[in-house]
Amino acid sequence: MAEYLQPQIQGDPMVALVAQLNRFRTRQKLTQPLPELPLVAGPITNEIAIEAITLLQARALSAIEDPLAAASANELTIALRQPIQYVAPRVSSIAQMLALFGDSLGLPPAKAGITRADPRFVKTWDAWMWASVLGSVGLASILVAFGARRLRARAA
Repeated sequence: MAEYLQPQIQGDPMVALVAQLNRFRTRQKLTQPLPELPLVAGPITNEIAIEAITLLQARALSAIEDPLAAASANELTIALRQPIQYVAPRVSSIAQMLALFGDSLGLPPAKAGITRADPRFVKTWDAWMWASVLGSVGLASILVAFGARRLRARAA
């Protein structure tokens, strides 16, 4: 299980970061998915840096109960003043954080860099979850039948 403490980057960290950004760009919840960025090694552009920082802010804000989340969100807001200088020395760690964030949202694995999803975030239903859903459906059907019987009794 130790291999899943941090996602492992295969190849160039910059390609891994871009691949993670593409996971979020193509997610189906967006009304108009953004086009994928090319998976080529190279210098960090302003667009890549700003997009990475914005996703890190979303990650920090989604964990708002965490007392460190507000400080992290403030740090990232300040980082938007000089996004390339913030992202450049942290490419590997940002790619790893975005990989875990994408896994927690159920996004499909990236095409390059970090291609394995963390199994701790795979959404599976155990027997108790299925039993609770079936029990809820059964209870709802009993209540609907009871309500229908009362309506028929009033109409008669």
